[in-house]
Amino acid sequence: MEAEIKSLIEQQGQAFLDFKAKHDGDIEQLSAAMDELFKKANRPPAAGGGSWRGDEIKSKLASYIKSGDMSLFGQKALTTATDSGGVVVPKQLASEIVNLQQKYSPLRSVCRVVQIETLASNYSQPVNTGGVDSGWVGEVDARPATNTPNLSNVDFPDSEVYANLPISQWFEEDARVADWLVNEIAKEFSRKEGAAFVSGNGVKQPKGILAYATAATDDDTRAYGTIQHVVSGDAAAIKPDSLIDLLYTLRPEYRSNATWLCNSKTLAAIRKLKDGDGNSMWQPALMQGQPQLLLGYPLLECNDWPDVSENAFPLAVGDFRSAYYILDRTQTLLRDPFTAKPNVLFYARKRVSGALVDSQAVKLLKISA
Repeated sequence: MEAEIKSLIEQQGQAFLDFKAKHDGDIEQLSAAMDELFKKANRPPAAGGGSWRGDEIKSKLASYIKSGDMSLFGQKALTTATDSGGVVVPKQLASEIVNLQQKYSPLRSVCRVVQIETLASNYSQPVNTGGVDSGWVGEVDARPATNTPNLSNVDFPDSEVYANLPISQWFEEDARVADWLVNEIAKEFSRKEGAAFVSGNGVKQPKGILAYATAATDDDTRAYGTIQHVVSGDAAAIKPDSLIDLLYTLRPEYRSNATWLCNSKTLAAIRKLKDGDGNSMWQPALMQGQPQLLLGYPLLECNDWPDVSENAFPLAVGDFRSAYYILDRTQTLLRDPFTAKPNVLFYARKRVSGALVDSQAVKLLKISA
């Protein structure tokens, strides 16, 4: 009996060896494929390919906030900023900050926002200031030279907005500290840049719309870079006729994309205005999520805009996407646990600028003296 059992075991072992010899290549190939799959599933994407999800980025940001360990995320999510010792905010998180900024900096929602990565300190935008001419001719008439376009450069101020946020070390232990930090950065950046986009003087900050010269002359005679204004006709109020005059100083190609801008106090006064037939010039939004209207065009509240007063410009209308450009650059975040104990300082900075590109695309209402 023992001899029979031993013989069967030897046959079983030989059968396994025969099977393994026959299928060994297939087994090794399958094992290699599974190993590679597991490697991909447990590593960040290779350079140049893909990116982490927003929730993964926030998780790593929260870990960085608590520990300061930049090796947690390598070079794909929050990358080392060699010039500041901090980390570069990734595009996904930067986009979220910019979206939040629109709540507090309304011009971002109507102006053209340009993402640039140039290493140059200053950025210039070439623009066509007009001058093209043409003429009528017959079949065999000579074709003399006509005027060529006048090209100019708009120089954007080299400027930076920052926030330096103290956070208690206890608060760092909060799992939602990353969400809080994103919101606080967005609000702080927005307060600074929102005012600058309206009235910034262009020195270490954007040059705001109201920082440019104005004139009552029309588009055909007014110098490039000077905004046309319409006088209200009253030193203390906005007149209904002045709104109509202001709107129709815009050329049709700009008026088709026009938006009104004013602050809440001016809006309250506008809501009381009636046309000659007693109809309200202001109309509410037809449904949630749509803008309120003034003379049929969207009206946006911007509380950095000035109040109604003598010689002030409390109301603007225009195609702001054509008129004003906002430039965004890379954002960085620095964790400083040493300077302000028991707080940890989070220093966020962003190079952002703005300038008027097309002075014909926006018009201003000027309150009479």
